[in-house]
Amino acid sequence: MLKAARRAANETRNCKPSFIEACTYRLKEHWGVGEDWDLGYRSREEGEQWTQKCPFKQLRKIMKLYGISESEIEDLEDLALKKVAEAAKFAIESPTPLGG
Repeated sequence: MLKAARRAANETRNCKPSFIEACTYRLKEHWGVGEDWDLGYRSREEGEQWTQKCPFKQLRKIMKLYGISESEIEDLEDLALKKVAEAAKFAIESPTPLGG
């Protein structure tokens, strides 16, 4: 995936179109922050299996293997959450795009 992202970024820099397909699993409902296990098209067990494969959990394991301390990981997580909150605030406070 990293190679594909690098290639796409280089193509974009050279004014060429690119496309990355990233297959993942949706852990929450289509909208909102709730769960939709009771709708019958997937089971809680299936979701729990995918939750264990969560990329963030895997990244945490890798970071520990490279000697990054728990406090450093928590600092990075806090920074990421802060950046997401800032981006959300900016989006909410921004005017609606024209025509939309």
